[in-house]
Amino acid sequence: MTKTKYRVSIRQVDKSGTITWYGVLTTEDHEKANETLDMLKGDPEVRVKLEVLRPGYEEVIPPKR
Repeated sequence: MTKTKYRVSIRQVDKSGTITWYGVLTTEDHEKANETLDMLKGDPEVRVKLEVLRPGYEEVIPPKR
């Protein structure tokens, strides 16, 4: 059985909005993904996004509306 993967995209930006650093964390551990998101989302110079990846693929599951 394929496990669901979570991807946290992290971008650090300077005051002009230019990206100075970019990183991606991909994990099967939902708690780790949420901890990373919570730890970074309060920083005004960091943009973070949590995505759920389709099981068995590296594409994003679109959010439900």
